[in-house]
Amino acid sequence: MGKKRLCPGGKLSRSFALCPCCYNEPPFPQMGQGKGCDNCPHPTCPNSFLTQGVCGCVQDNCDGVLMLDPQSHPKWRLTCNKCPSVVGLFEGAGKVRVSDNECVNCGAQQIRVDYKDKSPLPEAATTWTGCAFCEESVKSLLNLNHAYITSEQKESFSVGVLTLLHAMTFADRFSVAGALAPLQSFYNIDNAQSGLIQTLFLAATVTGAPLAGYFGDRYNRKWMMTGGVLIWIGVMIASSFVPGDMFGLFLVLRCIDGLSENFVYACAPSMIADYFSGQARSYAYMFFYYGINVGSAFGVMVGTAISDSVPSADWQWALRFVPAIVIVGWVCLLLFVQEPERESPVGEKSTSFMSFFHDVLYLVTIPTFLLQCLGAAMINFTTGAQGWWNAAVIYYSIDYNKNVSMAQFNQIFHHNEFKTIMLVTGFIGIASTITGVSFAVYWAESWRNGRGIFSKIKTIRAPALVLAISLSLAAPCSIGTQLFVLKDIYGYYATQLAGGFFMGAAWVLNLDILYRTTSASRRATSIMMWTLVQHLLGDGPSPYIAGSIADAFRGSDESSYGEMWALLKSFYIVNSITIPAALIHYVVAITMKRDQERNELAAAQENEALADDAGSMRKATLLD
Repeated sequence: MGKKRLCPGGKLSRSFALCPCCYNEPPFPQMGQGKGCDNCPHPTCPNSFLTQGVCGCVQDNCDGVLMLDPQSHPKWRLTCNKCPSVVGLFEGAGKVRVSDNECVNCGAQQIRVDYKDKSPLPEAATTWTGCAFCEESVKSLLNLNHAYITSEQKESFSVGVLTLLHAMTFADRFSVAGALAPLQSFYNIDNAQSGLIQTLFLAATVTGAPLAGYFGDRYNRKWMMTGGVLIWIGVMIASSFVPGDMFGLFLVLRCIDGLSENFVYACAPSMIADYFSGQARSYAYMFFYYGINVGSAFGVMVGTAISDSVPSADWQWALRFVPAIVIVGWVCLLLFVQEPERESPVGEKSTSFMSFFHDVLYLVTIPTFLLQCLGAAMINFTTGAQGWWNAAVIYYSIDYNKNVSMAQFNQIFHHNEFKTIMLVTGFIGIASTITGVSFAVYWAESWRNGRGIFSKIKTIRAPALVLAISLSLAAPCSIGTQLFVLKDIYGYYATQLAGGFFMGAAWVLNLDILYRTTSASRRATSIMMWTLVQHLLGDGPSPYIAGSIADAFRGSDESSYGEMWALLKSFYIVNSITIPAALIHYVVAITMKRDQERNELAAAQENEALADDAGSMRKATLLD
């Protein structure tokens, strides 16, 4: 027996039919994976939009088709296959069908209506055929109350839910960093082993990234995320109950944690790209990528505040706050987030693993993509080590200066204790991210569109140029931050604020460039390959490498002074990687124009070919 396919009658249809054509025969080759009949271009199937379509959507900004919902009896309606617009018509009719004839005035397909009794048609006629939009005699039978509604609010809420889950993946990771000192004591581990927690976590993320990208391009992203997040919640809770003599089990659970988060990384950005386009997409990504530093800062703040407020033996409560928030996000994902229509062409995506390798081979032919992967890995190498070890540096610095004298401690830290400093640092991270990302997106959009002072230097290279300039300014701030740990905590705050402001542009602008230079049909794969490389070469090994370098510098000196200086010397090496990262993005500015134009041309040619093919098949069928 052939493959079954559920066929919704438009975006807002709540009644479903089983498509007889797809039930008894293999699905139409040009039918997109995971789509319903409202997007199927089959020329003869009675459920496709070519046979049930009446006219273009009445919304000004929608290019969808109003099609008859054959399951909507007795409250017959036309629903758009792209947006939530609904037109009610001929309520109570026994049968409503789309005619093969077109209206000579507006080009819409004519509609045939049959009433059994109590007909509201002119002269109480029981049958009528004509244009429902042009015929004055039946216009009163149309209900346009829901024809001009918008889905922007619903899509914006979905972006909010996805952003929450994205932020919590980083909060989960860095809540461990916030409680690192009591964790080391609880499990009796050194710096290298502490760094191994983060390294193995991201190694697991890297391992699962290709699979998440493969499935994300081929199957329903919402349900994959729903399952992945449910596993993630269970693993987070379980890892907070591991006893002190089972550090190996803690590492295993953190690895599973990293694997389960992959579907958020792969599917959420891909869904946002299908919710919005153009400038709206850039601003949606701006909001989404607030989650990186906001989530990281929140995790450190929560981990520090909880572990510092409870007895050292109860530090694991620091790992139980984030799962509670994720549960709320999971419920919202399950109930309110909808799988968007994919932007990729109508043709169906092959589910074979060979097609995945073809996707990867396609990506490695794009110079901009390869440079982005390398540049992002360098950025993550620096930020990953900093995010993991910053709290430890502050902790050891406070302890050392207190041991010297309280006067020296007060001179440098101005009576601020560790918990206070970490809370302020967290708020600075959140503020710098929101302002930095917002400013970078506005700067890039203004430059790209030639607004204001950029009217004479308009260029599509703007995102890469903004990113390169921002990284050039962030590099000295990252190095200066460590110097001020020894001098004045207020200077530390100031350089951290400046560094976070300039570094905030990295993820959102990189993703904007990636989507403009790679195919929409390979969206999740491109995200996950990009994510794989930046974790594999960046924040995956960097905490372990930084910890190992610090252990080498420290030698046998286990005092607070030895720990502090060892980590600072390690940071000087790690932070210098930001400089070549900036240089690479200047090269991206050179290559992206050609790659973007090539991608746009290929997409236009593919869509045109598919449209011509579907039109030819419909014409041939009508002639027969």
